[in-house]
Amino acid sequence: MGGRIAFLAAAQLPADIKAAVSFYGGGIGADHPSAPINQASRIQAPVLALWGEKDGMIPLDQVKHVSETMKRLGKTYERQGLLGCRPRLLLRRARLVRRGLGEGRLDQAHRLVPEPPPIVLAVA
Repeated sequence: MGGRIAFLAAAQLPADIKAAVSFYGGGIGADHPSAPINQASRIQAPVLALWGEKDGMIPLDQVKHVSETMKRLGKTYERQGLLGCRPRLLLRRARLVRRGLGEGRLDQAHRLVPEPPPIVLAVA
């Protein structure tokens, strides 16, 4: 849900949002009048969208639709597929880290959840 909210914030607050990162943005490219992609023309900030390539919840045709629409509108947009990842596993890993679990438990979590590729984002 957070990725969808980031995309919507970029569309609805274009003067305030300087960059948006959409992680696991379900429904952005849905074929529905209320889908966030229908507000993409208002976006002024660069958008980075991260999708799990093995995600069964967000259809690939929606991911492609978002990319094609953003390109057609001339928006600064980059799509990154997280190789071999399902976002829910990445979220689980982030929750374990956030809870401050002991090193032993954290090492166990790293074995359970694949290491995502490194992602660096800088906004000036």
